[in-house]
Amino acid sequence: MKFAKYLLSLGLVFFVSGCVTEMMPGQYLEEEVVSFQRVVEAPGHSRDEIYSGTRIWIAENFKSSKAVIELDSKEEGLLIGNGRMDYPCEGFDCFGAGGQTVSFTMRVDMQDDRFRLTFSNISIRHPASSGMRSFETPIQFKVQKERIEPLLLRYGDAILNTIEKADTADNW
Repeated sequence: MKFAKYLLSLGLVFFVSGCVTEMMPGQYLEEEVVSFQRVVEAPGHSRDEIYSGTRIWIAENFKSSKAVIELDSKEEGLLIGNGRMDYPCEGFDCFGAGGQTVSFTMRVDMQDDRFRLTFSNISIRHPASSGMRSFETPIQFKVQKERIEPLLLRYGDAILNTIEKADTADNW
């Protein structure tokens, strides 16, 4: 019985210390406004093809592309929309992050042969629990940035893949 209590106490200490490490000094982001940016080369694709492929990707990957898109200017080669994804965590880290989602603004600037993705207004929505209401906070810890940034920047590869598939789909 004492051994079981010891293991339970030890497990609680590890759980709490794991949650606290995200909030320790030196773990906070130094910049107040966090944004991520990536330029994706799309050789042989016109701005219009990139625009169409990006619209298709948004429609296929965001729940409601009509509600998501804030600005749509084919003439300027510009799309701005709002997205949401599950907060990325693995294994034991998910105990404190279960049900959290990441909200962001995605801007796509397009030119012939390339496009630029810019992600801003990145925040984490914490679900309601134990009598607390749900709330949203900007990302503020390095570990959050390290988990979120690579996933968002991979959207560039996914969009490029959709643009290239649209080319081959024309000949069906």
